[in-house]
Amino acid sequence: MSTPDQRQTIVTSYEQLPPHYKELLHRHGPQLRVPKAVEIAQRSRAGVYEDLAKGLYFAVKDGTTTKIDTLSLLIHLANLPPADFAPVSPGRRRKAAGDTESPRRGRKPIAAPPTEQHEPAIT
Repeated sequence: MSTPDQRQTIVTSYEQLPPHYKELLHRHGPQLRVPKAVEIAQRSRAGVYEDLAKGLYFAVKDGTTTKIDTLSLLIHLANLPPADFAPVSPGRRRKAAGDTESPRRGRKPIAAPPTEQHEPAIT
C-alpha cells in the first residue's frame, strides 16, 4: 500500500520515460492511428476518444484520419498510478481443484474422483 509520503515521480518528457515506453515510441513512430493507440493503451476505442476529449493526450486530424501523438499517450500511461492490492483474506481464498469442502454459493460441490475397488482374487 502506498502512503502519502511515497509519491510517484511525474513523467513529463521523453528522457523520463521508462525504457519499454521509449522502445514503443521508436517502434511505432511519432503518431499512431486510433486502432494502434487502442492496442497500446489497452483501452476500448470509445475509451481512447474519451481520454482525448479530456485532454489526457493529443491528436491531430490528417484529412479524415485521426493521428494520436505517441509521446503524449506514453507519458499519460507512464503517469498512471500504481495498482494497490489489499491482501486476500483467508475466507476468500480459491479452493484447489480436488477440494470438496464448502462449495461457493450457488455451485454444486466438486465430486471426489472415483476410486477403483478390486475384489480379491480367489485361488
